[in-house]
Amino acid sequence: MVSATASATPRRVRGNVLGSLLRRVLLPLGIAAGGALVLWLLFSLSGTGTASAATPAPASQVAPGGVVRTKTSENKNDKSSGKTKSQATAKTKPAATKPTTSGGTSTPPKGKGKPAAKPTPADKAKCTAQGGASEHCKVSWVPGKKGKDGHLKFDVTGNKYKLNTGFGDTITGSGRARGSATKKALSPATTCAPQCRIKTRNGDVGVVRNGTLRLGSRATADGQAQGACAGSGCQFNTRDGDRIIGRGKADEIRLRTRGTHGYGGGFACDAGSCDARTAGGRSLVVRGGRGDLTFPTRKGAPGVGSCQVTEANGFCGTSGVGKREFVRCDTAGCGITHAFRTKNGTPRTDGLHAGAVCTPAPGKCSGPAKRFARLGSLTEQQIRLLDRTYRPGKTPASGKHRDLATLRYLGARAEERRFGKAYDKLSAAQQAIINAARGGLTEREAVALAPKLNKLLAKAPDLAKWMNTRWLLDSVNLAGANPKVSARDLRSAVDRNVIKALVPGYDGNRAPTARQLAAANKAQRALLDKYWRTNNAIAKVNPAIERVNRRIDAYRKQVAAARKSGGVITSAEAKKLNKESAGIDRAQRRIDKRLKPLNATLAGVERKLRGLDPVYATADGKKALAAMLRSDNAGINDLERVARASVNWKSGQRAKIGELDRQLLSLAKLNYGATRDGSFGPATRLDLPSSGRYDRVLATMNATETEA
Repeated sequence: MVSATASATPRRVRGNVLGSLLRRVLLPLGIAAGGALVLWLLFSLSGTGTASAATPAPASQVAPGGVVRTKTSENKNDKSSGKTKSQATAKTKPAATKPTTSGGTSTPPKGKGKPAAKPTPADKAKCTAQGGASEHCKVSWVPGKKGKDGHLKFDVTGNKYKLNTGFGDTITGSGRARGSATKKALSPATTCAPQCRIKTRNGDVGVVRNGTLRLGSRATADGQAQGACAGSGCQFNTRDGDRIIGRGKADEIRLRTRGTHGYGGGFACDAGSCDARTAGGRSLVVRGGRGDLTFPTRKGAPGVGSCQVTEANGFCGTSGVGKREFVRCDTAGCGITHAFRTKNGTPRTDGLHAGAVCTPAPGKCSGPAKRFARLGSLTEQQIRLLDRTYRPGKTPASGKHRDLATLRYLGARAEERRFGKAYDKLSAAQQAIINAARGGLTEREAVALAPKLNKLLAKAPDLAKWMNTRWLLDSVNLAGANPKVSARDLRSAVDRNVIKALVPGYDGNRAPTARQLAAANKAQRALLDKYWRTNNAIAKVNPAIERVNRRIDAYRKQVAAARKSGGVITSAEAKKLNKESAGIDRAQRRIDKRLKPLNATLAGVERKLRGLDPVYATADGKKALAAMLRSDNAGINDLERVARASVNWKSGQRAKIGELDRQLLSLAKLNYGATRDGSFGPATRLDLPSSGRYDRVLATMNATETEA
């Protein structure tokens, strides 16, 4: 046994700003030398069954599996599957039994010399049926096969019947009921008609007055109920206090288990009329249409209500628990998707915007107007992208899921605004780093600065979450349709300050010529082309990064396993870990070598594109936005200078300051993107150059053609 010391400590790598934040991992394993003492105990069985440590068993009595067996007169002559002779020949007299008409079909066998049959769960079931031409109570126990649990099977008919499964489920009614139950749950396929009531062992209840009812529960620890009802007088009441009632003569309602579609389950009104209400007070009303009301999610989000009017004189509506939190549709074809607010007004935990979407247009709905989100700005491609992001592998979004995709987009915008407010509080930390690095940061200065920065950055927005949010918003933005270029856009494209920023040597005192406009268009297009070529080259490194990350994860698991065992491993295991650590380190150096020039090129292109943003914003008349962009860009440039200087800060507190600077730089770039795209206020109609879109190139090209 030896002590393993990792010769190289693997670290996670990062490809670009949208990559994972990866760190080094250490393996401090202490190896204790020791030996293993193996004791061989030999036992033999004498003819009387006593153990003897001195005399080994004869070889003829040792089974191939190593089990010592002895033969006695009792087990030699007895053929009753392991019973002793006295057990096999004993005569038992069955106890006198009384036939029952309200239990299961299992009864003790008659005759002498046979043991009583083992009672089954069917014996605990109670069933009565009366009236009707063929009233009957058929209850039987079906044993499980190949280690599976058995189940109780029942079929009851009568003008009045009552069945207790023996597990706590009860079914009463008139007509017929059939289904099955196990020790864990009542089967969701259990049905009864035309008038009946089902109550599960967990307290969920279903009722139908004239129709067909199906109700059961999942065989899980929580035993969530699921069911459906078609007809009149349909009703479901859950053990948590949720309720749905059919109000028509031919309604179709459903009770879904919690967790369906990533939400908390809920009620569905597929046809007719219904009223639904959750235990938390959210409600749904449908008259001549269909609707859906979800329960709160497992993470605490208060659910979603949606409905659509399908009949000419119908209506539907949803209502939350807050004041003025209601929406109503009164026109055939009108639909609502309503994400309810939380009671205390905090953001929803599922990322949805707390509000309502009205389809096909807000004018078709009534209720607080501020709760409606207009869908005109999102294209079909954008909606499908949003839907795939949150429902991977599902069919394209339609109906309610299209509205949810929109609410998720609005939720992401709201989340970014919260991140921005948290980032504004980091201005002191950002300025402290910039000021400290101007004259060259000493180790002594770094030691004094580090605690202050750590205190400020403790309240920083979550970098990984903000990256994911910005990635989603950028993706949706890039998936949008090309905008129509207006006359105002053409004026911005030929603005003299814009041309001056793109064409070296241009005299801003004169109107640009067609050739100068073409040169501006070419320069801007070249920048964007280089931006996307570099991003694509970085993306090609991502598979290598993912492979290294998987190796790091596997390495960490091996380290954790070794620590769990007390840090003792063999010399072969230590050698294997050291070899893997060195291999990970080499792979990371190769990735760093590929990414370093690409990241430098991308940073230079982004710097130039950010410089164009405020020029275009000013040309569009958005002077406030232009001022914000100039200020944010100046901060990014300062942090980038500190990052370049920190390359030489190899150790000590200076190295930690460099790491904090890179964290602030990533946050600053995310904040700039949010400012540019209008998350914090003013925005331009056409996207600005640093977004990566070619909107301005298109406008300049049109202006060039017009000038020509």
